[in-house]
Amino acid sequence: PVNLRAYDDPRSHFVHDDAKSFFAASDRKFDLILSEPSNPWVSGVSGLFTDEFYGRVSGYLTPDGVFGQWLHLYEIDDHLVLTVLAALHRNFKSYAVHLTNDVDILVVASNADRLPTPDWSVATFPDIALDLARFDPLTPTSLDATLLLTRDELRPLLDSFPGANSDFYPVLDLGAERTRFLKESAFGFLGLSNARFDVAAALGGRRVALAPATRPSVLIPRIEAQALSARVRGPERLYATDSLIENRGFQRARTHEAQLEMWIASGRAPTDWYLWFTDMMTAEADRHAGTMGSVDSAWYARVERYMVEQRGPRAGLSALRFQRSAASYDWPMAARELDLQIAERAAGRQWLNVETFYDMAIVTALRTGRVAVARSLLARMPSATDRSADDLRVQLLDGHVKAAERASVRR
Repeated sequence: PVNLRAYDDPRSHFVHDDAKSFFAASDRKFDLILSEPSNPWVSGVSGLFTDEFYGRVSGYLTPDGVFGQWLHLYEIDDHLVLTVLAALHRNFKSYAVHLTNDVDILVVASNADRLPTPDWSVATFPDIALDLARFDPLTPTSLDATLLLTRDELRPLLDSFPGANSDFYPVLDLGAERTRFLKESAFGFLGLSNARFDVAAALGGRRVALAPATRPSVLIPRIEAQALSARVRGPERLYATDSLIENRGFQRARTHEAQLEMWIASGRAPTDWYLWFTDMMTAEADRHAGTMGSVDSAWYARVERYMVEQRGPRAGLSALRFQRSAASYDWPMAARELDLQIAERAAGRQWLNVETFYDMAIVTALRTGRVAVARSLLARMPSATDRSADDLRVQLLDGHVKAAERASVRR
């Protein structure tokens, strides 16, 4: 029932054959090729994720044609996913990585210099809308939120990536069974969608605006976070279809917000500024979850005014300004607070979440030309955070730092 239109449409023709053989035997080019094979640990399947396969597929596409590649993020690790993306990177001029649920990605690639802009209005076509009527609406905002990475954001890492998956270097075939056995996950990729500070979006200057109130239509962390933060910012509202977990999450976020408002309205300073700041940043995350490059300016101004009026610690006020500036891509302003925040962390005073701090600090240093500072911070990240050196976010930052280092040498 979910795909009957493909079978009922008289324009559909079905060929049961090996895909490579079919393409090789047909002297045709296609507007769309979609590859959704079995998992790569199945014998023989990893050959559909190789440099050589993508080289052939790109030749079967029309100049503006689109290729779609499915891949999972469960029972695999960041490095193996990168070996597939590196193979794609070598063969397509443009691509973007979308998260289609909480454990799968779809890479949309093209021979064109730029990917076409998605036309989400297809979800409103009468027949398709009828098929989707049982579900929460797939809005343009929620569909835009599926975007995880772009080619530009990955380029500094993948331009010189040493181990693209290949017929002659079958790293995916050799590694997929191991990661399946160990029940690993590509945590770096998954983390881009649920982190307060999205490293990839920041490196690419990509903005994700504060979303309007909506029900989460897809089980994707960013979409769920956007739905929660919109409800926190707006009038209190519960949905009849809320699960117990959703209800508790919303009530917890509203409690954080109410406690902060009580402090601001009291006109009194907290007895422990550090604990107050930690609670305030929890409310900040609730209010801004799922966004990048955009903040609730009125909310930030109210919190900063309270800290100034109550003579809050200079370092805490600096941390607030640093968070606001980095989250809104005001890099010169963030740079003015960076040195004090580095010094505070060196002294053992962690005003901000450790991973969020390092992500923001490294991108700030890169954006303001302080490449040596970015390199120093990056060197400390694996020991200061729970991320390994193989984590996608660490590798992304390293790729951009190396690109900045090469550019500074050329100058």
